[in-house]
Amino acid sequence: MSRIIQVLMISQIALAAGCAFKEDTGPEKPEMKPSDVIEALEKGREEQAGELAAAVRDMRLTFEEDSLPDQYVARITWPSNLKRVSLSKKDDPRERVLTNETEYSESVKGGATLSYIIKVQDSYGMSLASRELDGVAPKDRVITGRESLTDDDKWTNYNRIFFFKGGQILLNGFNLSIRAKKLYVFADEIGDKVPNSYAHILTNEPSALMKEGSGRSEGSKINIDVEQAEGHLYVHLMGTKGDSGRSGDQKIKDEKISLEIRDPKKQGAPGRPGKSRVRASPCAGTMGDVSCEPLPMCESNPTNGEPGLRGEQGVAGDTGKKGSDTGSIYFNVKEHRDFKVTVFLTPGRGGKGGEGSSTGYVGGLGGDPGAPASGCKEAAAGAEGPRGGKGPDGLEGPEGDVGEMRGNGVNLILVPYKVSLKK
Repeated sequence: MSRIIQVLMISQIALAAGCAFKEDTGPEKPEMKPSDVIEALEKGREEQAGELAAAVRDMRLTFEEDSLPDQYVARITWPSNLKRVSLSKKDDPRERVLTNETEYSESVKGGATLSYIIKVQDSYGMSLASRELDGVAPKDRVITGRESLTDDDKWTNYNRIFFFKGGQILLNGFNLSIRAKKLYVFADEIGDKVPNSYAHILTNEPSALMKEGSGRSEGSKINIDVEQAEGHLYVHLMGTKGDSGRSGDQKIKDEKISLEIRDPKKQGAPGRPGKSRVRASPCAGTMGDVSCEPLPMCESNPTNGEPGLRGEQGVAGDTGKKGSDTGSIYFNVKEHRDFKVTVFLTPGRGGKGGEGSSTGYVGGLGGDPGAPASGCKEAAAGAEGPRGGKGPDGLEGPEGDVGEMRGNGVNLILVPYKVSLKK
């Protein structure tokens, strides 16, 4: 039975009772028909409909921050002329009927997806309109222990960022961009700890200063863009070791260098030439005009050539590559009165010099033998010079640079820091 019919029946019963028990001494009144009651009710509902429909459109779902991370208050508000509101959720069909109220609130977890179904009733108890209000609660990012990046990362879908004591993000040389409404930082007791152990943001492990190829040459880039920040943020910008220079053997291979080309200047000195004379004497036992052939006589034999000189030292290794820079950090913080940042700066070490080639150039040829002379022994060429020694090692590469630091009004404390390395 509809609500209108119920009201109509009650009205008619009341009228009948009045006629039966109350003497009517006044002038005769026209009889009220059921259709007149219905018409009056409908007219009243129509008068309210436009006003209530506008009020329904003014309903709002908002989220307010709780003091705890990832905790929010979902609040629904509506105009005061909505006297009776029935509220339920899509995932919870239980209805909550609110009379003469102007809001409803409940605690929700950050990131929760909410869908409310709201029904509005008029003063006659009839459902006039309904509306769905959907929303997603803001989400916070909470860092309580160590986290590591495996690629460039952007924290852009968070309302608040919390760095608690012991919280650290290790970038491993990758880039990090933070964009949020608020940033809250809680720092550890420093004592005699090394910065990389308590820094909230650490670009590389100290081992990266010892091991080549452990990072990118340009260093990490950190962007922090928030409306409000509070606390003391510690950042350790640490570069990485540069790559080793090319070895001499690799250069020989790459550049097609030959170690078998002899240097003419390395040839040994030639031997002295031999010296002889001709002995002239009458021919014995001859008669008449008979001549004898002259006999050569060696006065000094030619000498052997001198040994060749040692070959040049082998191909030198290249200088090590430059260490990576510290990395860079950029701030854009609107409200930073209660915020400061200490940045420790450790550029990357230069790479190890390349090892020289394992062997050197060939030695010089031996000197030519001394010129022969009649009647003298022949001389020999000098021995070949020994091959040169291994190439010299390359020098260690230069240290990396300090990157860019842009505070844009934030109190930045820059501290050069040399990490103690154990070999």
